[in-house]
Amino acid sequence: MNLTSYLLAAIASLPTFHEDVGAALLAKKQAQAQVIAQAIADVAESAEGWSGRQRELATLLLTVAWHETRFSLRIHEGNCKPYECDHGRARGLWQLHVQPSLPREEWIHVAGLDVESTRLAAREAAKALSRSRNMCAGRARGTELIAQTLAAYAGAGCGGRLPDVEARVRTFRRLLMIQPKHGQA
Repeated sequence: MNLTSYLLAAIASLPTFHEDVGAALLAKKQAQAQVIAQAIADVAESAEGWSGRQRELATLLLTVAWHETRFSLRIHEGNCKPYECDHGRARGLWQLHVQPSLPREEWIHVAGLDVESTRLAAREAAKALSRSRNMCAGRARGTELIAQTLAAYAGAGCGGRLPDVEARVRTFRRLLMIQPKHGQA
């Protein structure tokens, strides 16, 4: 099974964001799933600095995006409400912030439903996840390394705790086990 097929199956297994439910948005959600799957697959297959398997990185990217934004079309497009997206300081599916490795001129482009914007955002999130995993790798293995990587990605450091880290780890583990239905590969 290729990575894109896996990602599409994984995305299909997740609940749809409440604002995006309905027949009128079905085609747009399907197109969004294709864009997300393609962008993540492209990034995971060529990620520099990632010390794990490609599928693990792809699953972490999917997990973070879903927990941060629930794949909201509105947030993916960059249309956050005033109290969302860290009060306007974060953009895109991975809720990225301006930082030295992501200057404002590039940060502006991490939101958008197109493949290019989504790929740019996925690439930046993959870099941050790689840095986080490498920073935490000497301290933990397995599920604990995933939890620490997620905490470090969120800025809490390897020893920090996110309020929902257990839910994020459960999502990661469940998604990692997904196999596409017969005929989808």
